[in-house]
Amino acid sequence: MNRAKLSVTNLLTVYQIRSRQTVPQFDLFGVDLRILIPAEREFPVMLPQVDVFARFFAATAGRARLRFRLQWRSGVHPRQAESAYQFARQFDLPRAYQDEWFRLHHPCFPGEGWYHLTLWQRVSKNWKERSWKRLATTPLYVEKRT
Repeated sequence: MNRAKLSVTNLLTVYQIRSRQTVPQFDLFGVDLRILIPAEREFPVMLPQVDVFARFFAATAGRARLRFRLQWRSGVHPRQAESAYQFARQFDLPRAYQDEWFRLHHPCFPGEGWYHLTLWQRVSKNWKERSWKRLATTPLYVEKRT
């Protein structure tokens, strides 16, 4: 099985919080670098889901193992506050753009501040080697609504 060689041109989070729920907007309406948490909620906050849009350019066709990592960058111990999500996708057409949606279930936000959402691709064929290539990073800012 061939592995796809990928690059990412866009990585966007798509969500809008209404009455304590995350509502996906699949027309890219509501794209923002900010998550507003209702004032009555306390940290740590666990949202039901966050949807992520990524536009890939596949240099070669094949299967790709992908991982998202959400890290709190404003915290005292940023490495302790991270979540990981893994996906597998098939890229059939080489040298073509392909849009993909990913749903991150129950992301936890321990506090207000900056977060990084990073997309990684597994590049090693050897299972013992855990080699991942960073494809894209997007910042997020989490704050309480006043």
